[in-house]
Amino acid sequence: MIARNLIALDLVPLLRTLFAERQTTALYVTHKSREAVAFDTRIAVLEGGQIVADGLPADLAATPPTPFVRALFAESTRGPQEPPAPDRYRPHEGNE
Repeated sequence: MIARNLIALDLVPLLRTLFAERQTTALYVTHKSREAVAFDTRIAVLEGGQIVADGLPADLAATPPTPFVRALFAESTRGPQEPPAPDRYRPHEGNE
């Protein structure tokens, strides 16, 4: 698993270069906060199927709008942390 995470992080600079050269906007979907932050472009954070944060990683890290976003940025800079709240894992209405 560690090798897979390193490979994904190694691909980020290559993908950024490719997107820039082709002047292409891309949607990169990941469950890994370190990968998302590595792109250093606008990101959206989904929680329970809803966008709870949208912006530049530095801005979201400086003023995270929810405990969930705060935990994601703590993980991306320091490694895994405790989940922000137990209800994070509760299914939302219609998403069971």
